[in-house]
Amino acid sequence: MTSPVHLNFLVKDSVLFNSYLYFEIIPLSTSEFQYIDEYEVSSTHEFGSSVRTAIGDLVVTPEQHILDNYFGTKLKVVLSPVKEFVNMYKKNLSVMSDNDRMDPTNLLEVLFVDSQPQKAKAFVDKLVENYNLLAIERKNEITNITYDFINERITRISSELSDVDQQQEQFKVGNQITDISSEAGLILQAEEKNQEQIINLRTQLNTSQQMLIYLKNKGKFELLPSNIGVEDSNINTIINQYNDLMLQRKRLLRSSGENNPVILQINEQLFSLDQSLLNSLNAFINSIKIRINTLEANNEKLDSRITSVPGQERKSRDIRRQQEIKEAIFLYLLQKREESAIAMATASPNAEVIDPAHVNLNEPVSPNKTKTYLALIILGMGLPFGILYVSNIFDTKYSSLADLKSDVNNINIIAEIPGIDRNNDLKLKNDLSTESFRHLRTNLDFYGKSVTETGRVIFVTSSINDEGKTFVATNLAKTYALSNRRVLLVEADFRNPDVVKSFKYSKKEGIAEYLSGKRSLKDVILQDPEFKNLFVLTAGQAFVNPSILLDDKKVSGLFRSLRRDFEVIIVDTAPTVLVSDTMVLGVEADQTLYLVRAEYTEKEMMPHIIGLHEEKRLPNMNIVFNDVKKGQLRYGYRYGEVGPESWRKKLKNILKFNKA
Repeated sequence: MTSPVHLNFLVKDSVLFNSYLYFEIIPLSTSEFQYIDEYEVSSTHEFGSSVRTAIGDLVVTPEQHILDNYFGTKLKVVLSPVKEFVNMYKKNLSVMSDNDRMDPTNLLEVLFVDSQPQKAKAFVDKLVENYNLLAIERKNEITNITYDFINERITRISSELSDVDQQQEQFKVGNQITDISSEAGLILQAEEKNQEQIINLRTQLNTSQQMLIYLKNKGKFELLPSNIGVEDSNINTIINQYNDLMLQRKRLLRSSGENNPVILQINEQLFSLDQSLLNSLNAFINSIKIRINTLEANNEKLDSRITSVPGQERKSRDIRRQQEIKEAIFLYLLQKREESAIAMATASPNAEVIDPAHVNLNEPVSPNKTKTYLALIILGMGLPFGILYVSNIFDTKYSSLADLKSDVNNINIIAEIPGIDRNNDLKLKNDLSTESFRHLRTNLDFYGKSVTETGRVIFVTSSINDEGKTFVATNLAKTYALSNRRVLLVEADFRNPDVVKSFKYSKKEGIAEYLSGKRSLKDVILQDPEFKNLFVLTAGQAFVNPSILLDDKKVSGLFRSLRRDFEVIIVDTAPTVLVSDTMVLGVEADQTLYLVRAEYTEKEMMPHIIGLHEEKRLPNMNIVFNDVKKGQLRYGYRYGEVGPESWRKKLKNILKFNKA
């Protein structure tokens, strides 16, 4: 993939590699182009001229053989910091192995996702190419060091061999020697055998000494030539270990600093191996010298036995010996150089491309249409249920009769009171609120048939304040009064008296004054001016703790007197969770109405209510569901009609896993 233009920024690499820049280029002809910066300011320039940008000057040069195809085409250029660019490419690149444990093949699959398919293909091809080039470069790194070392040795040995040849030539010319017969063939044969060993040892000695010189003169962190012919396994092993650590150190330095703990540890290991190699070379050289001295001593003994051989022959033999040693070393180095050259020429890459990069044009990689549609369908179907389910989890208050019934065990729910204005007086008419209290009165009479033959005491209580017990007690008393029964409404909530506020009585005296002996019962009972059969006994003004006041023996006498004078006594008591007043009075009740207010009473209160019922702390307990929204009532929106059930309620009931 070739670009129609080449960009050259005339700025430092440190600036270029950390800058953001956006601009557009439109080729107009083979010599001009239009430049549009990030603020959409355009200008016309010639190719090769300098264009001023936000980060520095820019030179644009055309690719003439393809530029004609891009005249009038807008080329967008986005410059990002190198780190971000690399991270983006790494994120879009994935390499997967196709290896099978049973049938390993060492196959790798390289995938790259990009909005430009041809650019992605070019990137994958270049990535594999650079990977192979880097692998070859690493393989040749040691080989190059060895090759250079051998070339240097060949140059030096070649010079020494030339000197020996010239010395032999001068000796023969000066002594006019052409052919000297061997007079001590047998002795010379033995001497030649020793000489072959000496030649081999001197080759080893020379190579080891040169290696020692190289080792002392090399830099601190340089690779060592390997496989140069030193016939000592320990030395070769140390060289290989040293080179392996050097390569590892170079790789780590590409991604970390000199003070990295791993680099410092490798440095210590390299220093140790360097010292070990020096010691091993010195020991090896000393051992070779000892062996050479031994062989030469043997030769001296043989030389003494051929004293009759002319001095010229001995001199010629010495020169020839030096010549043979130099030739052997020279030929050996030539062989090693060829081996190194062959190794460099035949270095193969680590990876072989079986299937070149290609673009998948059948369908886009992302987004996957099938998965996207499936996810949208699932989301569209599941979201409403999920919302209802989550709202149900966080719904900690009772909102419908079904909610309440699911938690109540054996307690009767005898009425639902709709949510109405608490300030409205109960009127004798056929509206929903009036009918709900009539329904409550009817159920109370049904459950209270066999309770008592004298005046019936009905307690109205709740768990906490503001659940509507005063409202229900007041309107229930009015409902009974409308049925021509003599009714007394008793205000027994001394801490928060609301009955007197509801009736707006100016007289403040009540139970507290009667129990303290300040007033008679007749003096503290008030008759309601609107309902002739309704009487009210307020709490009065308690001057001691209400629990102490209610524990008085006069309380039992009070209720005995009230039972004789009234058919129905409705007692508005204190909340059961907050104070114990209701529990103290509980023995006087014939029936108990326990209020649960919709959208107000917490579900965590239900264990407390059930406990009171099971322990029979409040006699004949029944529950009244108060302040119910009209849409949640069993009787619908209007009295005598059944309202339609909303789709939300239907779904919510479907999601419930307990009994409705």
